[in-house]
Order: sequence, then C-alpha cells, then structure tokens
Amino acid sequence: GSTAARGAAGRAARAACVPGAESIAPSKSAAKNAKRRAKKKAAASGAGEGAEAAAAAEEALAEASLEEAPARQQSDLDPTAKKIRNLQKKLKQIEALKAKASLTPEQQAKVATEGAIREEVAALEAQRGS
Repeated sequence: GSTAARGAAGRAARAACVPGAESIAPSKSAAKNAKRRAKKKAAASGAGEGAEAAAAAEEALAEASLEEAPARQQSDLDPTAKKIRNLQKKLKQIEALKAKASLTPEQQAKVATEGAIREEVAALEAQRGS
C-alpha cells in the first residue's frame, strides 16, 4: 500500500514538471507536509479508501512541487538576496538567544557575532541597491 502510494506520488511530481526542464523534487519536509495534509483531508471527508487517499496525496505533492519551483529558481538567480536572507535568519536566531536566561558558550559566541552580521547585511543591501 504505502510503497505504491510513494511511487505514484513521485510519478505525479515528475509529471507536473515542464518537459525538458530540470526536475525539482520537493524537500523532505514539503513532501511530508503534503502527505499529512492529504491524509487529514481524506479523513475529514470520510474517505477511507486507499486509492482515493493516494490520489489526494499525489495532488498535494504535485502542488507542493509547483509552489516551491519559482522560489528555488529566484534564489539561484540572485545569490546576494539568498545571502541576505540567510544572514537575516541568523539575526532572528540571535534575537531568540538574547531572550534566553542562560546560554552555552557556543550560543554566547553566536550572539557576539551580531554586529558583524548586521554590517554584512547592510553592505550586501547597499551592493544590491546600486
């Protein structure tokens, strides 16, 4: 049962791609979330049949792969934007660490890099703007 559903989901994801284009598989978490949503949707509609649930999983997986494709292509085109996004993510993590009472030495070292990361983000944004 589940092996057939995974195979069908993979075929559906490949079929959703543009012919001749590189196939972009969804991330593990995206595939897992798509399956979870499909399963929840099937349970809510009272569909206990495996074939119908598998079809819903295929559809959800295909939608997930189509949603992710433009985001991945954009990040490949603009490495500066990707770097800025990565640094901003680090700054969010640092802010979360600063809110904690006790930090490990590794966490303290990460918080200490905040100024350098902020400078790098400012420099990259200035570079991208010009």
